[in-house]
Amino acid sequence: MGGMIAQALAVLHPAQVSRLVLAATQAGTGTALPVPAAAAAAVVSSNPAAVLSVLFPPSAAAAQQAYVVGILRYPGFYQAPSAVVAKQAVAVGQWIAGNDPAGRQLGAVRIPTLVADGTLDALDPLANTRQLAARVPGARLLLYPGAGHAFLFQDSASFLPAVARFLS
Repeated sequence: MGGMIAQALAVLHPAQVSRLVLAATQAGTGTALPVPAAAAAAVVSSNPAAVLSVLFPPSAAAAQQAYVVGILRYPGFYQAPSAVVAKQAVAVGQWIAGNDPAGRQLGAVRIPTLVADGTLDALDPLANTRQLAARVPGARLLLYPGAGHAFLFQDSASFLPAVARFLS
């Protein structure tokens, strides 16, 4: 939900945002493709393998393993109460459907914006990423071939320097 919240912040409080990085997220205009049902179910599954399967493509086993090692360092990881998970799902659905007023005003964003995603993102169809970049005037689109929703972990060696250059 971070990208959706960042978009809303940029729309509602433009004086507080000077640059915007949107990673693996959808526009809130009501025209984005929905999260595929199977991926939506997997990401909220109690089965860690199911969750990981929608974050990383099969070809990214090393990145997936590094992610797992990193996340296990945090006690209580992925243990949000079911009520919170349900509310997040409703908020995401409302955003994608264009039912959040801030989402429909995305075209008003006039700050440097970087839109990035993996081309194999199972949660966010590639068409949504392209649409998001097209909706923000002057946005730069950065795609990672063969990467999934967790592209920022899978391709951190190139994504992090790209973000640093964009922000400087």
